[in-house]
Amino acid sequence: MARKVNATYTAQEVKKAFKVFEPQGASGNSTSKTPGVINIRHLAASLKVYASERLSQEQVADLVKQLEAVADKDGNINYMDYVQMMMGE
Repeated sequence: MARKVNATYTAQEVKKAFKVFEPQGASGNSTSKTPGVINIRHLAASLKVYASERLSQEQVADLVKQLEAVADKDGNINYMDYVQMMMGE
């Protein structure tokens, strides 16, 4: 069973954090065909490099495991839907 997101964060704050990991084009705009969709393999690789001072490898692995449960066959998730589900909205 997935854990709820820390209640000290609003859904908007969590969505904003996930948005950073949407694929970006040269113009800085999202290249995702569907807004709010990220690839969990890309997310995991980025977190291991850029969030190492805030998240342990265990925390990254735990998040990836949770996301894999809702990912499509290509490893993509709609983080907008995921956050809504986790925040109980």
